[in-house]
Amino acid sequence: MNRTACICCLLYASALNAASIRLNWTPSSSSTVTDPGTINVYRRTAPCPSSTSSVKWLHLATDVPADGPYIDSAASTLYPHCYYVTTVINGKESPPSYMVFVPAAPSSVSGTWQK
Repeated sequence: MNRTACICCLLYASALNAASIRLNWTPSSSSTVTDPGTINVYRRTAPCPSSTSSVKWLHLATDVPADGPYIDSAASTLYPHCYYVTTVINGKESPPSYMVFVPAAPSSVSGTWQK
């Protein structure tokens, strides 16, 4: 079985605002100038599981440019989010990248004056 190498040597996320998460990754070493590939993005609204095959995932996006990024504007600050990506080159989807975890926002914040 010929599988394309995964594009996600490095996948990381950052919060853009209260309801957006930006995903970035390192392009696949299998990408070429003539076929850089595209990215599929998957999300789970829960902590990351032990493996991508052990739970159901929402296929969030297809045909994302290989050099990214992807912005998940449907994210909720109320729940933790877990993501992984795959690359598609010549019609073949790679194995999953490492998962990246984005925790839920704190539910309350308090403060006091310090001298």
